[in-house]
Amino acid sequence: MVYEHVALLIIAVTIFCAYSVFGITGFGAAMVAVPLLAHLLPLTTAVPMVMLTDLVATLIVGFRHWQIVDREELIRLFLPMVLGVLLGVTGLHYLPPQFLLLVLGLFVTTNSAWGLWGNHINTKRIASYWAYPAGTVGGMFGAAFGTGGPIYTIYLMRRIEAIEKLRATMAVVILISALVRLFVFGASGLLEDEQLHLLVLTAIPFCLMGVFVGSKLRHRLNPARIRKIMLQLMLIGGLSVIYRSQTL
Repeated sequence: MVYEHVALLIIAVTIFCAYSVFGITGFGAAMVAVPLLAHLLPLTTAVPMVMLTDLVATLIVGFRHWQIVDREELIRLFLPMVLGVLLGVTGLHYLPPQFLLLVLGLFVTTNSAWGLWGNHINTKRIASYWAYPAGTVGGMFGAAFGTGGPIYTIYLMRRIEAIEKLRATMAVVILISALVRLFVFGASGLLEDEQLHLLVLTAIPFCLMGVFVGSKLRHRLNPARIRKIMLQLMLIGGLSVIYRSQTL
């Protein structure tokens, strides 16, 4: 019983911190939350849980700023995203947990290290056809690990210059991704677990508090400093998931 209470507390704090990051940046909640939740929950529970809290968070951020969303980019990403989600759900159903955790850990670690130490000087606008691989890979990682956001971000950052427009577009991309995953997860039976429903109901208040706090902090804190802290946390989380994949 004590362990269950401690686990619920850790889940609540994780959700609050993850959606504080989301409130600041418009993305990144799953990248923070899923690697940490994977230590307490199976991926088949953690990923749908974060998908459902993503729905709540993106509805708040995305529709508040709908007028500045880049709708053309949404249209380009949609069909590749659907294909990627179908592939990702198949992997979540049939691949062994150890393999999925290892891939998740490597993905998060590589992405975090690239963000911390990679060369970001090249900011030249890329061609729109990159939406097809970005949408497909983002959908795959979104469905399998709940972490498609960084893939979409890498693409959209090279297509959209205005920060507020990028943030709003990212939020709606994640919302659309969550809606697609909601349909596919429901059809595949991943949303039938009663424990999942209870966890989501517990998590939603902390999700809302995180979005509120992050949105307030967004104009007060140095974005570069926040981004660096987020990447450091993601790196630690990714390394810890790699370790866990080797101990199952």
